[in-house]
Amino acid sequence: MHVMKKLYHRLLVVPVFMLALFCTQCSSDRVWSRAEFEAWYAESLPNYSNLERVRYRGSDAHDHYFLLRPVDSFVTARIPRAEITIKEERPYAGGSSSTLGYYDVDVLHGYARTSDE
Repeated sequence: MHVMKKLYHRLLVVPVFMLALFCTQCSSDRVWSRAEFEAWYAESLPNYSNLERVRYRGSDAHDHYFLLRPVDSFVTARIPRAEITIKEERPYAGGSSSTLGYYDVDVLHGYARTSDE
């Protein structure tokens, strides 16, 4: 019984810890550098199949915004405009939940568009 309790504890604690770590790293209030975001994305992609889809949400005067859903919640990533060139820029609608973004991009290939709107 004691062994089962330890196993259950490990099976529960490790995923909760990983999710908490992920959520802390990818806070929507955080501005990522391009290199930092791409390194995190490349490292995390094998563990989160939903990361294959990253949505471009638009740009404002300072940042480009991207939406991703690694587990069960959506996360907005902000990257400074000076670090990325988006060929088909669109206006960022703020924190509005009415739009999930304009199109999908490939983070590891220059944020190139990969889908239609």
